[in-house]
Amino acid sequence: MALALLGLLTTFLIAGLRLGSRYLQAAISRAEPADAIATAQDVLRRMLEETYPALVYGDAGQQPVFDGRADHLTFATTVPPSLGLDGYDRIDLYADGGRLLLRWQPERSQAQAFTGDDTKGPYPLLDHVAAVHFQYFGAASPQDKPAWTDQWHSLVRSPLLVRVDVTSDSVPARVWPPLIVAPQTDVDVTCVYDPLSHSCQGR
Repeated sequence: MALALLGLLTTFLIAGLRLGSRYLQAAISRAEPADAIATAQDVLRRMLEETYPALVYGDAGQQPVFDGRADHLTFATTVPPSLGLDGYDRIDLYADGGRLLLRWQPERSQAQAFTGDDTKGPYPLLDHVAAVHFQYFGAASPQDKPAWTDQWHSLVRSPLLVRVDVTSDSVPARVWPPLIVAPQTDVDVTCVYDPLSHSCQGR
């Protein structure tokens, strides 16, 4: 009788452990996508906070590095140390092949971008991405009133706010919390223009 009772209790205990293990695995699988989204948002937030309206110089004259479109964003900023680089870099951010992708190269105020051997990436920031949508809030020139727009190409300043929305292609869909970032500066404080080289000194 005692052995039978002990066997019954052991069966219940093993079943309970298996059930608990399933719940734990399910919790981990639910947490991993949230962690991936949080990590991607943290990287984007830090880079967008430190963006600045750098200029490039070429045959067409001055052009802003910050090229904001609805589905593609190029800007100059500091790459987080976790990506293995220091200093200012030119960033290219877009969605392709179901992923949110990031490319970068050293910012040298040159007109060409993402064509040389120093281009790194694409680095996947997030998987299961159907689309990315960027919006920009601000006034492109002093006489304009601040407003939200899907395009930003101002030579004068960076937008006051940048919004990043990501649509998931997973089932069930991952939730991307609203990400709105305020750049910390609206002038290229790192550039001392060299009229001989037509670029910032030291770049």
